[in-house]
This record gives sequence, structure tokens and C-alpha cells, in this order.
Amino acid sequence: MKTLQMVVAILLGLVSSVVAVGLASAAETHVIEATSDLTWKSAEGESNDTEPLVVKVNKGDILEIKVPGGLHGFVTIDKKGTDNPTVMTDPVLACGQSETEENKGKIVLREIDCTGGESNFGKLFVGTLKLEVADTFEEDLNFWCVRHRGGMWGVIKLRP
Repeated sequence: MKTLQMVVAILLGLVSSVVAVGLASAAETHVIEATSDLTWKSAEGESNDTEPLVVKVNKGDILEIKVPGGLHGFVTIDKKGTDNPTVMTDPVLACGQSETEENKGKIVLREIDCTGGESNFGKLFVGTLKLEVADTFEEDLNFWCVRHRGGMWGVIKLRP
């Protein structure tokens, strides 16, 4: 009888460990919202003319960009919003695009939950854009509003 109790205790311990690991690695959703003050805002802070919104993510997390109204859009850029950046769409696999040999390994965000099959990435929209952080995400990635640019910028950073 004691052997059966020990086996049950060991199995319960293993199940608890597996559940704990699963919960620890569950994807987190980071909501980034465009405001009427021409900023990006999240639970982690808010952008302004000189400072970006900093969003710290893990691989597998979801970025949920919300534009409740107005003329806003989300696009990635090649450097800080205060450093005269250029739009850079290569790191994002938008809805309707396929992974190719040319972009393989370069994609660090993947658009998910496309409404009507169309992408909201890189254009003005009202609604939601969801991006999944890919396993290839390593380096900081800057972004800004398609229309308001430098006043509405941010950076996505990988948590250590």
C-alpha cells in the first residue's frame, strides 16, 4: 500500500511541475493603444515626442495594437523615431504574405487574426492588429504610427 501511495505522490508531483512550467511559459498579450493625444499607450507606459513606448516581450507573446478611432496605423522602422528612420516591413509577416527563402529567418513578428483576410499592418485602420512574437525575435524593434510618426513611436524589446 505504501508503494502505491509513493507512486501516486510522485505522479502528482510530476503533474504539478508540468502544469507550473506550462503556466510560466503561457503567452502574454500586450495591448498597445493609439490615443487621441497622438501617443501609444500600454500597461508599461506611454510614448511622447522624445521618449518611446517600451514594450518588453517574450517569444510567443502577442502584441495587440488597438486603434479605437482617428487616423493611426502601426509599422516597423529601422531606427529610433527621433533619428529620421525609414519604414521597414521585412521583419513582419503580414496577412496574405507567405514565408519565402528571401525572408526566412528575418521575420520576427507574424500578423494573426486577420479580419476579412486583409492586413492592417503598415496602413491606417480603425480596429485591431495582432502580431505574434516569433522565435527568431532577438534585437530591439522600433515602430511608429503610419501618420503621426515621431510623436507616436515605440520599441519592442525581448525580456532577458
